[in-house]
Amino acid sequence: MKHFVLASSLLLCLAASPADAGSGGEGQLVVPTLATTGVDTKVAPVLTELVLEALLTRHRLPALGPSDLKDMLNVEQQRQLLGCEESQCLSELAGALGAARLVSGLVGRLGELYVINLKMVDLASAQVLARASKKFARIEDAPEIIGPLVDELVGAKPQLEVDGRQLITLRKNAEASVRAASVEDFCRLRAPSYFTVIVREPNTKDRLEARRLVLMDLLLTPFLAELESKLACLNTLGQSAEATYLAGRRASNSEIGAARHVGAGLEWQALKHGARLVEEVYRLGLEKEKLGTGARPVELPFVLKPVRLRPRSAAAQAFVATFEEAQKVVNTACHAVSKEMRSTFVLSFARPTQNSRIDPRDLYVARLQDWEEAYLDACPVSALDDTELEDRARTYRESGVVRGCARKISRRDKTVTFADVELIREGETFKIRAWSKTER
Repeated sequence: MKHFVLASSLLLCLAASPADAGSGGEGQLVVPTLATTGVDTKVAPVLTELVLEALLTRHRLPALGPSDLKDMLNVEQQRQLLGCEESQCLSELAGALGAARLVSGLVGRLGELYVINLKMVDLASAQVLARASKKFARIEDAPEIIGPLVDELVGAKPQLEVDGRQLITLRKNAEASVRAASVEDFCRLRAPSYFTVIVREPNTKDRLEARRLVLMDLLLTPFLAELESKLACLNTLGQSAEATYLAGRRASNSEIGAARHVGAGLEWQALKHGARLVEEVYRLGLEKEKLGTGARPVELPFVLKPVRLRPRSAAAQAFVATFEEAQKVVNTACHAVSKEMRSTFVLSFARPTQNSRIDPRDLYVARLQDWEEAYLDACPVSALDDTELEDRARTYRESGVVRGCARKISRRDKTVTFADVELIREGETFKIRAWSKTER
């Protein structure tokens, strides 16, 4: 089944131009979200989806999803495309997209009438190739207007008509054969099982299959109210899972253990994104069913892709050895507290300066109080995420200060908190300059 085009994206992309339809032509047809004036902006994504669907179903132009375009354009280029009118701007984007064409549009109010204007632009030359416009009395008439409007824009008769009744029958048959879980079973069994699998099974195939089962259940849920209830409990469970994955990473003592929890967190983000897209096409499909122009999909409207852990940046990787060297000093101080060796703890600190009047003996007392409630150690590098490590690497490059990390694991409920420990070089080794009271 051809992929549905998702209107929630800022930009959507079609892998052929109308002039080359059916001939394997090169270039891409890009369709930004329609602009609005004098009408509710919420109608723009719906009408954009209808334009794209008309291009797909009436003229056999296969569509790529939003994740494909994100790979093609960076954020700045996406922003430019939305407001791009200048020749130079369009030419630059043409280079990024590969001599693409663009269909932009406007839906607005003109007195008592509504109007939709579409135009096709050659991005390489910034020339308008075609224009089409329709006026109508009610915004509800837009679905019937857009199909013929797109025909006029591309200068061709529709090649494929949509049989709404047949699609609705296919949908009902799919619901009957698969039978999605009830709301109670989804919230009590299916969704919790997903969160269990993704943290216990680091295999990408297992995680991908767990995600597919949840998304297909959502997609084939018969009633909108049930879908909304399932999404609500999924998000509630997801928030709790995020906290669990964060705590698991922070409590880990190895790269493998940390990667398991980081991967589970990324997998949940992928499911959450997929669930939003499923909800969107579900609602759009319901509107089509009401109009008799289509139906809710029976297959996922996007390709499921496994999540991949991002490798550390070169700067962060280069900083790891320095961070671990400094953390040995933090570990020595934590060990001294556990063995009540105050002199060893004090020797871990840098000599006082005019700008640093911290008495390490006072900090030793504070750490003894910490030890009564929690296990105290130096954070292993695996407990930090990439952003934290890169931020600490930048601080070291700019100031020569290593922001080390002390970790407290509660004896009561095993919750994990971090405190920054600043270290500076003193001779051939690092020494502690400050130990933050602020925990996170």
